[in-house]
Amino acid sequence: MMQRLVCICLAVLTALGMIGCTSPTPRPIAQQVVEVPTATPYPTYTPYPTYTPLPTATPVPTSTATNTPRPTASPTPTRTPMPTATNTSTPRPTLTSTPLPTDTPQPTDIPLPTNIPQPTETPGPTNTPAPPPRAQGKIVFVSDLPRENNVFVMDADGSNWVQLTRGGGFSPRWSAVNQKIVFASPMEGNMEIYTMNLDGSDMQRLTFDPAWDGTPDWSPDGKKIVFSSDRAGSKDLYVMNADGTEVRQLTKTETGPIKGQEYEPRWSPDGSKILCFVGRDHSNDGKVDKWGDDQDVWILNPDGSDFRRFLGSNEKRVYCCPVWHPNSFTFAYGYLDREYDMTHDTGWQIWAMNIDGSGQRLLFDSGESDCPSAWSPDGNKLLFSSWPAGHWEVFVLNLAEGSVTPLSPTQPGQHGHGSGDWIE
Repeated sequence: MMQRLVCICLAVLTALGMIGCTSPTPRPIAQQVVEVPTATPYPTYTPYPTYTPLPTATPVPTSTATNTPRPTASPTPTRTPMPTATNTSTPRPTLTSTPLPTDTPQPTDIPLPTNIPQPTETPGPTNTPAPPPRAQGKIVFVSDLPRENNVFVMDADGSNWVQLTRGGGFSPRWSAVNQKIVFASPMEGNMEIYTMNLDGSDMQRLTFDPAWDGTPDWSPDGKKIVFSSDRAGSKDLYVMNADGTEVRQLTKTETGPIKGQEYEPRWSPDGSKILCFVGRDHSNDGKVDKWGDDQDVWILNPDGSDFRRFLGSNEKRVYCCPVWHPNSFTFAYGYLDREYDMTHDTGWQIWAMNIDGSGQRLLFDSGESDCPSAWSPDGNKLLFSSWPAGHWEVFVLNLAEGSVTPLSPTQPGQHGHGSGDWIE
């Protein structure tokens, strides 16, 4: 039994001895593993860079150079003489074809009627409308900048003010036909009528009467100018040619204690009517600004006939400043309810109506005095003057949006600005 145990123990020991004995053998195996990294022959694969001879294979293009002689083998195109042989035959069709087109130019002579465009050289007058685009989007107005009232022009957004007159200027009105501004000025000592270009050049004096001449307006065709003058003792309406010739009186009002004053005439877009402001100086002080004074809107024909009251005033209401809509028989005007203004201090309001008396409606009421001056060429806006803070300013009323834009904020020391006309 003991021998058996001893045998078992020996077997175990021998097993352990085997592990110990075999340990040296793995060591060399580990050394073999170390030898694996020594197998650096991988870097010896550097022959990849040795493949650089590939670029040396560039001789291939050199072979292509050998191909180039092929184009040198162009002698084959020298065989083109074959077509030259055909040329001998081709002239035949050329002979037969050329006469045919030569016959066709005869009908091409028909373009001779195309010489008709010679009369179309009349576009020379079409050169005249070229100036209007140059003048679009501007407003001519009056400002007392810096010390006296003068005529200015500005962009429709209120920017780029340019002074056009010196020595005074009032009531500027624009003619798209003539590309001219007509206005009144005392620059030569007496209030007279002048015209000038949009930039202030080519200023021409039209009236030479010692009386007062003012508030001019153009006829739609630019051939006439209607204006107010007191050369007959009271302010009446007159008309003259655009160059100042052939002055003719249109209206004649009483010259007694109650003097009539007709001014601010406005010619209708179709040229058939003239609206104007008419005042009656019941207080006999030379002004139409008292409670008892009349302030009406009248209408007449351009020859002075059919002169009649259109909007009549009384002790409760007065009117002023009629201005025509550019595309219809509608006009805007200033309206003041005297009694309501006495209790509410509303001032003038802007109203509109049709020439047949219909469609009377309120356009704008700021609570101050608002007086219309001119419609925009498209009829969607209205240029007007208002008295917001003790001085006149220029505004634009957008009728579609109901918005109002100030164009002339007054600076300290100024009395204000008055609107004139919209330049097309």
